[in-house]
Amino acid sequence: MPRLDFPYRGLEESGRNYPKIPMVLFNPEDSAKQTRILGLVDTGADITMLDSALMLPLGMETDQPADAPLGGINTEAPIKGWERTLIIGLGTDTSPELFHPNGLDPVPVIFVEKPNPQLIGRTNFLDRCQLTFNSWVGRLTLEF
Repeated sequence: MPRLDFPYRGLEESGRNYPKIPMVLFNPEDSAKQTRILGLVDTGADITMLDSALMLPLGMETDQPADAPLGGINTEAPIKGWERTLIIGLGTDTSPELFHPNGLDPVPVIFVEKPNPQLIGRTNFLDRCQLTFNSWVGRLTLEF
């Protein structure tokens, strides 16, 4: 079972450290179209939510956004977004090798305008991992 350890990283606006992981996002129709991000692990999120600005380097069309199926804290106004799927690979700071906790199954994501930070949710990604949060030492361990 592969095991990856990630140090907690800071969020600029808060000055606190959180479990953020380096990821590579791939267009499932053209793996040459990819981009790297740091994603905040959010075990309370059903779906991964990313900045719509990432759609351009991933070669995805940005037609008119539709009401995105999001719930949670802000349920007063519908959120506009683009539902897509991506292949997600986990990277590390020290290795170019990528790890795919869910094999190469596409992960459903919603692109929205300026989510801050990029939230990595459970559906078809985190739910394929065993996560261990160690706030005392500021590390997240993923096993899959």
